[in-house]
Amino acid sequence: MSSRSKILSKHSAKPLTPNPSPLKRGEGSKHKDVGKDVVLGPRAVKRASGVPLGRACHSGQTLFSVYGTSTSCYNPGMTRPIRIEYPNAIYHVMARGNGKQAIFHIEDDYRRMTDGLKKTVGRTGWEVLAYVWMPNHIHLFLRTPKPNLSKGMQYLLSGYANWYAKRHQRTGHLF
Repeated sequence: MSSRSKILSKHSAKPLTPNPSPLKRGEGSKHKDVGKDVVLGPRAVKRASGVPLGRACHSGQTLFSVYGTSTSCYNPGMTRPIRIEYPNAIYHVMARGNGKQAIFHIEDDYRRMTDGLKKTVGRTGWEVLAYVWMPNHIHLFLRTPKPNLSKGMQYLLSGYANWYAKRHQRTGHLF
């Protein structure tokens, strides 16, 4: 099986076997494997229902099926696949200090992160269900009405990291 035709499930790193008889246009609803991912050729990947999943991968990359609805190409030597965001999704987010270092030292640090979260919620429209600030990491449990988790986390963590660096006269990564 070539790297172009590897399809992985969301729970397993084992490749699923592509359908031995690829679908032709218009056959999706008649196929016995409706809902499974199939490979139609080196450049076309579709669900058995005929709905396109995404672009084909280049050589050396692996195609991942994320929650059975879309895909991303992943090159094992590069970064992780792009996170797929949905409206009204609920997330548990954790951010830890670089090298497990403390990210809060004094009470003002906790207060600044809380204020930053309030600003981020106002800017993104998030609904925070729960949060906890621990000395070397944070947890957020939230709902995003719009698919804007990445932008909101960038705003929250970058704002705090820049403030922290000035306040504590430090350089380098915080998260």
